Amino acid sequence: TLIAHGFLPTSFGRRPDGSHVVEIDGKLQDSLRGAPGNFLPIADVAVTSVNLEEARDFERVREFHVSHWSQMDPLMAGIYRFKLDDKGTERLTIDARMTPFVEEKYGMLTERLGPPIKRQIVPAPGDVAMMQVVLKGDFDNQLYHYAVGLQDVPFPIDSYASGGLFNTLRMMQSTPGYLTAWPKPGLIDRIPVLGRLATPDQYGYSQFPFGLWRREYNGFSSLSFHREILQYVTPQLALGEDEHPAQA
Repeated sequence: TLIAHGFLPTSFGRRPDGSHVVEIDGKLQDSLRGAPGNFLPIADVAVTSVNLEEARDFERVREFHVSHWSQMDPLMAGIYRFKLDDKGTERLTIDARMTPFVEEKYGMLTERLGPPIKRQIVPAPGDVAMMQVVLKGDFDNQLYHYAVGLQDVPFPIDSYASGGLFNTLRMMQSTPGYLTAWPKPGLIDRIPVLGRLATPDQYGYSQFPFGLWRREYNGFSSLSFHREILQYVTPQLALGEDEHPAQA
């Protein structure tokens, strides 16, 4: 066997719950959970024992919840599916709501978050996803509303699947997205080297290293690696009011 000849460790295949690989009708499957792709649901597998490492992990989690998270925050989440065409294309919408973040639980996060407000940045036409957050300014008491949007434009993500710093940068440059803020935070202008490049032209554009563009338009300051996205999105950015106050 592979174990006997030293190709696999002697502990290979040994599991604390006693399950093992079996061959049935010429196919391999787990003796307790079944075949790959048809495993029993987690709730249907009785847990009768744990190993030492699992016990230690559970104890660390338990201690964290007792000291930092003794009460779960009220949370409500909904997932909606919408049919877009007869080719099987669907739109998935995830809506999650929870109470305002408690400083004792979230530490530095709550120090930076602004209070719940009804103001929101209205998604631009063509946005397939948008995330928003309200943050306090570093140098003043101003509240800044940030939003990250992703446009519905073909994106060859498989080309950058190998990872690595270079591929990560290329993926960021190719992503058809943008970051916008209202009012203008001015963070880039305070960076000594980049600040000199931040002066906008007559149309509000400034260009930075690595192909990054910024446009200041109608009170919004927006960043993207695609000038054409800024040209399309920025005239359509606007503030609106939501029914529910939120921080993020």
